[in-house]
Amino acid sequence: MDFYEYFAKYIIPILERKKIVLIFTLVGIILSFPATFIIKPEYVTVATVFVEEPYYQSRKIWENTLAPKQPTQGYVEMEARRIQGASFVLEVVKSLPKDVREKLKAPYTTEEQLMAFFEKKLSNIFGEDSKIVQFLKKKRRKSIYNLVFQVMNRVSVHFDKQSGLIYLTAKTLRPEIGPVLLKTYLDIWIAQNLEENKESARAQTRFAKELRDKAYLAYVKAQKELTEFRKRYQIPGGIKVTRDVDLMLEQNNLEAKVEAAKQRLKETNDLYTNAKMAEAGITSNIKIVQYPEFPVKKTMIKSIKLIIATIVIFFGLGIGVSLGLEFLEGKIRIKSDIEDTIGISVIGQIAKIEE
Repeated sequence: MDFYEYFAKYIIPILERKKIVLIFTLVGIILSFPATFIIKPEYVTVATVFVEEPYYQSRKIWENTLAPKQPTQGYVEMEARRIQGASFVLEVVKSLPKDVREKLKAPYTTEEQLMAFFEKKLSNIFGEDSKIVQFLKKKRRKSIYNLVFQVMNRVSVHFDKQSGLIYLTAKTLRPEIGPVLLKTYLDIWIAQNLEENKESARAQTRFAKELRDKAYLAYVKAQKELTEFRKRYQIPGGIKVTRDVDLMLEQNNLEAKVEAAKQRLKETNDLYTNAKMAEAGITSNIKIVQYPEFPVKKTMIKSIKLIIATIVIFFGLGIGVSLGLEFLEGKIRIKSDIEDTIGISVIGQIAKIEE
């Protein structure tokens, strides 16, 4: 079937019944208009966070450096995925004030808001105890785990691996909810991050202490060997053996071992002291760049999407009805229609004669 046949078979019938398409489209426009009143506008709150390199990576590379500690791209993505997880959001939900949790249970998605609207209208007509109203109420009932997904629907997380910035955006139906929601996100995130950094610092402190303890035991052992050597050959402390070459070499070797053990003990003790000081001053590597303030942006994107979807659906219905009537009427428009009607193949076409 070439372009002309497609045009004659489908486009011309629609153009001939364009009034039907226009009527259906007009009905869609009329029915979509109440969406601006049913679907509530959303208030947008934004927070921006800079993720520095974590403590366990930064000490070796960035020690004594005042510049921002640029994280690896994988670490930025890992932190962004962490606050998107259901387990993290559950902690957020548990930490939210009770009144905020109750407000978050209000219908949010387009489907939920439409369902709540029809539930209210049906309860006015049939009463609160009617089966259909009870069914709608039961379907909209929220548990704390349902609320987790409600919060995940409201908060979106985007990140830039190159800059180390993570953007949190909260969309809520009440302007005062967004800042509280994002502040809870940040508080829990920073607290968890700080605890991880402290645990990393504690691990380094424990390791440094183990090194110091081993160095101390090695020093005590080397000192004991030197003392026993001097007692065995009755050599007073501070006296160098010069007559017996073998004794002199052994004494020098033992004294060198004591000095090396003493130096190692000093180094490990300094390492342990520095680790303890670092542990005491450890901070979170999550830095807030833009704090979540009262939302200044208002959007009606859900209403717009619903309006467009309704108009498109009714426009499609108009086209469908037009093509359905064409099928029922069985009009002959192309060669295959003639062949199907009379059961004889078309072998030619008479050209139009101009008079």
